[in-house]
Amino acid sequence: MASGIQAVAEAIDRIDWESVRSPDPPAFVRRSASRGLRALALAGDQAEAVGATGYLFDSVLVDRQLAVVMPAAAAAAPVLVGIAAHGHPWARAGAGSLLGAMLEFLPFEGFTRVDTEHATAVPLCCAVAHQVAAGRAELAARGRESAGLLRAAEQHWRFEVTEAVGTGPQGLFAVGDLTGELPAGPVRAELHTPAGGLSVIGVEVEYPAWAGGTEACLRVGSARGAGLDGAVLMPAGCGARVY
Repeated sequence: MASGIQAVAEAIDRIDWESVRSPDPPAFVRRSASRGLRALALAGDQAEAVGATGYLFDSVLVDRQLAVVMPAAAAAAPVLVGIAAHGHPWARAGAGSLLGAMLEFLPFEGFTRVDTEHATAVPLCCAVAHQVAAGRAELAARGRESAGLLRAAEQHWRFEVTEAVGTGPQGLFAVGDLTGELPAGPVRAELHTPAGGLSVIGVEVEYPAWAGGTEACLRVGSARGAGLDGAVLMPAGCGARVY
């Protein structure tokens, strides 16, 4: 067994599934994420991979019939990225389809956000997309197999502010690291502060990142410079997505 996929399988046991919020009442039990993920990670042929994928499409991660994604998807995303990079070819395809569904499906009201290493109350689709972005190098090595997933994840951009550079006739500017593709022109963005604050502001790219780099400069409206220090920006539209 490849060391990469073995590490992925071992990572499943380190996830605290009990701490993940569930939208279902206590009496309603969905299929286990850990069981399905382990089966997909260790799948050795088409039948095993397809069976595990089908299992996970009706589990605590997603409900294919309702086209709903649930908070456990964010916890499972790094594992699925690992499978998509290192698993059996049919398992890679299954993991990619699950990640794509997590980006597309809608969450239940009251379960639309999760806390991540980047910020609190992150829209669920963005939390999944950020994990896909973190695995970009490994996924890109698969070529066309993962190209569509990577393009979809880029729409859930993230801008981490390193410095607010002052105000002027053109407004406030913020320098930071951009992950993903921020659309041209003014857009609405969620501003997540280190203290847990959340607001919606307007932003626009002033200077884009150099090819292969991440540092960019944004023009920011309706925010104070002090409130930008260490803040994280992401698409406002994602926060409004609900089933």
